[in-house]
Amino acid sequence: MTGVIERLLSLSPDELNRIPKRRRNSRRRRRERPERTKEQLADYLREKGFKTRDQLRAGRREGDPTDTDYRRVWGSWTEAVKEIWGRPIDRAFVAKGVIQFELWTTRAYQAKRKELQEKQLTDILPSLRAVYREFGSWSALKRIARAMSLEKVLDDYIALKRKLGRRPKVEECAAAGIVLEKALEIYRTKRAFDMFIDDLENLS
Repeated sequence: MTGVIERLLSLSPDELNRIPKRRRNSRRRRRERPERTKEQLADYLREKGFKTRDQLRAGRREGDPTDTDYRRVWGSWTEAVKEIWGRPIDRAFVAKGVIQFELWTTRAYQAKRKELQEKQLTDILPSLRAVYREFGSWSALKRIARAMSLEKVLDDYIALKRKLGRRPKVEECAAAGIVLEKALEIYRTKRAFDMFIDDLENLS
């Protein structure tokens, strides 16, 4: 797997959706907090979508659970996350499923997932809720799937663009052996495709 796709797959849901991460640095006075049950602590992480200490510390409000609460109940933060979230989602695997089955809408995704479940194939497509939690939005998953379906085209196009120092023309792509037909079918216009490429490079 090449650099562009690896970079996309490594982004957090916030980065995928370009949502700036806000940190609260205000001083907080210590106060007694209620002890929560194991179920309440698990529900809190699932509701907020927190999978790392940094996400918990940045997103929690005064009076919310802290990582200390999870260490107290599970023995360690790692064990808490492992039990609450289970096996992590393989982003590349899910994106490949979208490509293979052409699941470009949530309706198509849910229908295919139901079909697979009826065949006892429960590990192929995670729930839509898990998708939103992992990718931040359905659009972010589609963005990755489309990029993966064009992986070689993307890498070759970016390499040519950097060599020329500008956006390549269609005829220059053809001369370099870069087939843009599928990209233009997905993004409709070369301008839209170029804007997507610009976004990818800005993430690097």
